[in-house]
Amino acid sequence: MRIILAVLILLPTIALSQYSARVSYSQGNPTYRWIYSSESVDLSVMYATSEQWKFGLTIAWQYLMLNSDGNQGIMTPLSISARYYTSEKGLRGYFEGQAGIVRRYYHYLNYSKFNPSDEVVLTGWNSAIHYAPLYGLGLGAAIPLEPSWELNLGMQIDVSPKGFQRSNIDANVRDGFSQTRLLIGIEYKL
Repeated sequence: MRIILAVLILLPTIALSQYSARVSYSQGNPTYRWIYSSESVDLSVMYATSEQWKFGLTIAWQYLMLNSDGNQGIMTPLSISARYYTSEKGLRGYFEGQAGIVRRYYHYLNYSKFNPSDEVVLTGWNSAIHYAPLYGLGLGAAIPLEPSWELNLGMQIDVSPKGFQRSNIDANVRDGFSQTRLLIGIEYKL
């Protein structure tokens, strides 16, 4: 009976020890001319299949300042990820790949053209939501702080083939979007 009780107590502990949770913050440098800056908070839950491989799920909240007019965007990506560590212990470098879907909400100034002068006039604000695929590649370092805590420092490139609609003047134009993000995060082994 003691053996069964010990197994029932230890089994969830062993299973949970392979999980970790990570919270990270990033500043982005979008590569498209009409996006000024981005900031992001990511929450990841990872499962370690070995000392060098982790697989997980990430949800993020990214705020974009689109231009000096005050246009804003909020992206909410949901992605699966795979991370490979270059070593098993100590300071470890890693490579990471992500794929998922992003929900984009953007709030922008609405312009209209009035003929015959073709003068563009501000008519108000508008907002829209659309979904697009999102892919990411990253690299970084995991620095052990304590047995259960790691500091993550990294860089990630996010790419989405469908981009924001800039205004109602070019309503059918969808631009690709990419950004390079510098990340800092804390990871806790459950």
